[in-house]
Amino acid sequence: MFFRRARGKKATSKAELAARAHDWQAFAERLELADASFREAYVRELIFSEDTLKFSPIYGLEPTDDLTLLLFDYVKVRKGPLGEARKLVSNCLLSATHDIAPLSLRASPRQDVRLETLGASASGGDILRLEDDPEFSAKVTLYARETDRVQAFLTAPLKRVMLQIITRAENPALRPTLLLGEQHILLSCSAASDAPTSFEVIEGLTTDALSFYSALKACQRT
Repeated sequence: MFFRRARGKKATSKAELAARAHDWQAFAERLELADASFREAYVRELIFSEDTLKFSPIYGLEPTDDLTLLLFDYVKVRKGPLGEARKLVSNCLLSATHDIAPLSLRASPRQDVRLETLGASASGGDILRLEDDPEFSAKVTLYARETDRVQAFLTAPLKRVMLQIITRAENPALRPTLLLGEQHILLSCSAASDAPTSFEVIEGLTTDALSFYSALKACQRT
């Protein structure tokens, strides 16, 4: 957690956000991304959270007629007995105009069981361990409401891509969380506002999201 700093140093200062916005603009120009701030209401609806404070400018790309890729940060704050815990969450959202999956699930790196239990409670789902794939379950935690359907849905190729996405980074702090919905894929990394996720990592998230989408399409064809 990133608790409130000493007085006079706000956890997410205007200067930090302004510098990050400048870096986002340079990144967007390099990748020829368009300003997609008009999609903020859509993004908020998908990842609604009462502790989400502020979105950065949202940038987008339309790789095909039926796909939209959005990249953005948002500030997340939670209040506790020791003060405010703030994080800067960097995201890659791939949205389709058609169904890409028959269900929803969340996948994240394995962590302390107490934190996983809290995560399950917050998502309204159950923790799913794949007993037939101990290597996957040792590194990835799945959260789902329809656990039986998820087990049947996750083919070996899908699990292989998910495992690559979530465990590729050597630094555990840079390993993303994957959220799959019927028409979207969301990859997120959290960091401190004064040490935000690098744009090299964010660019990697775009590749990973498209790779996972391709894996989903391949499974649908078989």
